[in-house]
Amino acid sequence: KRLVEVKPTEIKSKVDGVLVLNDSMNDVNARKVISVEEIPYNGYVYDICVNGVHNFFANRILVHNTDSIFVINHPRLREFIKEVNETLPLELEIETIFRRVLFTGVKKRYAGITESGEIYIRGLEVRRGDWCELAKEVQEKVIEIVLKEGNPTKAKNYVKEIIQKLISGKITEDLVEKLVIYKTITRGLDEYVAEQAHVRAVKEAIKYHGFKYRPGMKVGILIIQRGGGKLAEKAILYDFYDPKMHRIDVEYYINKQIIPAVMRILSVFNINESELKSGVKQKTLFDL
Repeated sequence: KRLVEVKPTEIKSKVDGVLVLNDSMNDVNARKVISVEEIPYNGYVYDICVNGVHNFFANRILVHNTDSIFVINHPRLREFIKEVNETLPLELEIETIFRRVLFTGVKKRYAGITESGEIYIRGLEVRRGDWCELAKEVQEKVIEIVLKEGNPTKAKNYVKEIIQKLISGKITEDLVEKLVIYKTITRGLDEYVAEQAHVRAVKEAIKYHGFKYRPGMKVGILIIQRGGGKLAEKAILYDFYDPKMHRIDVEYYINKQIIPAVMRILSVFNINESELKSGVKQKTLFDL
């Protein structure tokens, strides 16, 4: 059965009543809204929810956090939406009709494919600067296989092939480019309290290569095999990476990039991390 995402697009009139927790904190009472005051605010907006029904009290007022619902594409769905729009102070509309949807069990984290084959990804994307292009690419391919073919086993085997390629040591120049992690230098280097990988890499480049930087610039780093266990000790600017001198830390990219990105999807099908590594041939001294 097709699933339909329905979203409210307009509130026709202001809410005139709320449920308020009483002074004894053991019951709720209906209260009429007398007035609404808008307060200028430019700070963070927090999206709060709770497990289960997602109802919670905010300043003793009972609220519910949601911006859309999924329903089965029933023949009477449009009739129902029309009735709601005519009788309630809401304006509902059909947002998207999905042929297949992958729900992760976490609110606002899902992916779906429409009748036309267009893929929508919500809350699962690895967009932050902590992720390399390969992690994003592999995750998107896993989502595509699951949604288009409905075959999580094929998706798992695809990830295993990528892991095997990294372990084999056959890292081409094109692959190296996909391993670069881009971060922004947001302030002066001495203003960073904690030692961050991209900051240390820039300091090293300044010391040994005369690298010039400015606050606000974006730099690309690679994680290579060197130093101790700290990530910052293994970071090097992509500009100064030399395949003859440096070896990519494939364990980092497998365990901290590829696997976490795809497990957001594959864990839904009870596929665990060990399955992604099983049968993968480890590189030996004879392969060096």
